[in-house]
Amino acid sequence: GIRPMVVRGSSMQPTLEPGQLAWLDKAYYRGRPIQRDDVVVFRWQGRSYVKRVYALSGEHVTLMCADETSWPISAACAARVQRLADRYHYLSLRTVEVPAGSFFCIGDNTNCSVDSRQLGPIPITAIIGRPSRVIRAPKSDTVWAAHRRRKSRWRRSGLRREDWEVMGLLAV
Repeated sequence: GIRPMVVRGSSMQPTLEPGQLAWLDKAYYRGRPIQRDDVVVFRWQGRSYVKRVYALSGEHVTLMCADETSWPISAACAARVQRLADRYHYLSLRTVEVPAGSFFCIGDNTNCSVDSRQLGPIPITAIIGRPSRVIRAPKSDTVWAAHRRRKSRWRRSGLRREDWEVMGLLAV
């Protein structure tokens, strides 16, 4: 089915903004395989996330790591980054193989995203659905302002109270 969801956090900016209201299409991946660059909603370790699929089962992801941060790099750049890592002790390369039945995801705003770089590859069975379209954009940059407007504006939407409560469970 289709359920409403509120985007929480900034990990998918500029694609999805904090406070945006979107439809979550839970039936989209029934009978359809996920593809690279799909935006998916999944539940993992007790939390819900909205991220972009970066790699699929059987693929390798090379990450350039510096202290606690990492960025995906192309295979073509790996040799050049390895030379830098040999020169600078705080840089390193890490390669992750995505196991069968899993995917590797990254938020569009990589500096503010908790994703497969920290969580590891995610099982495809964890996918809840995909955000199908944005219903409304936030009027403010803060999620708090969207939360305060919820009672008056969203009540007039015609959706059930339970639908709006579900949105509080979905996080970015």
